[in-house]
Amino acid sequence: MRSNSGNHHEDVRTSASDNPDLFAGDGETLALLRATDWMQTTLGPLSHWPDELIEAVRVTIPSKMPMLIWWGPDLIQLYNDACAELIGGKHPEGIAQPAKQCWAEVWDELAPFVNRVIEAGESTFTENMLLLLERHGYLEETYWTFSCSPIRDAGGKVAGVLVVPSDVTARVVGDRRLETIRQLGTVSAANSGTVEETCRAAVDVLSANRQAVPFGAIYLVDPDDAQARLVASFGIGEGTAVTPADPFVLDDNPPVATAVASGARGLVTGLRESIPREAFERGPLGDEVPDAAMVLPLSVSGVSRPTAVAVLGVNAYRAVDAVYLTFFQL
Repeated sequence: MRSNSGNHHEDVRTSASDNPDLFAGDGETLALLRATDWMQTTLGPLSHWPDELIEAVRVTIPSKMPMLIWWGPDLIQLYNDACAELIGGKHPEGIAQPAKQCWAEVWDELAPFVNRVIEAGESTFTENMLLLLERHGYLEETYWTFSCSPIRDAGGKVAGVLVVPSDVTARVVGDRRLETIRQLGTVSAANSGTVEETCRAAVDVLSANRQAVPFGAIYLVDPDDAQARLVASFGIGEGTAVTPADPFVLDDNPPVATAVASGARGLVTGLRESIPREAFERGPLGDEVPDAAMVLPLSVSGVSRPTAVAVLGVNAYRAVDAVYLTFFQL
């Protein structure tokens, strides 16, 4: 019990030990919260948790929206099932982990928002924030809209932070890709002139979205001589395996030869082993260089075999999933 001399009644403290159903219910996250040895954290035993933390847990854990609590000097982390789905490989280790440890690779970006909440007691909000996050086994380009709000203790001091995140990666990346496709749709031989000029115009469009296509090269194919030559490129220096300075025989470049013969797209990997790192221009997302590229045959109406072949780099910060492949095909 906690007495309040200014009132004629007692304020009864509601503790986790008095409420064994605090983490009751179905679901993996709730089971993990029940099984956690809180004595091993700075939060201490459930029976010592303050009312304000108890109430925050009661609001956060059942919510169908992703929500996290960061509590105490170490910002010990609790979150719900909806949040567990968003953070991928950070779960389940993220339960009861200090926030700075769980989000180590992006803490420099998050810290200003958190510090403003803790030090000034102000809520913060940001939209479409880029975070290069490790949650699926690689450093991933992700975008987030989130709010951080103070949780105050009985004395009015900020004791914790309530975080409500929304993963908007699919929308941001999708909108950017659709805009690239829209702009490519305006490129035509009728407007650009020759096929070579059309290829150069397409490269100009693609080079404006190096988040999706970090580098690119287009070859014109001469089927009679079984040769190809580079006509335009971006994001990579000349003279590499994908930007040869001179015309080459198709048989000397199996991925391009296969695309010409089959008319089908293909994925080439292992670029980091065959192309010097310094040949790649630094991308807008970071220092990581592409390790894969899509090889795409390009056809002209009325011509049976591909007239050109595009080699387009794959963003090192995105997985090559069905949506990404569809973008390349379009």
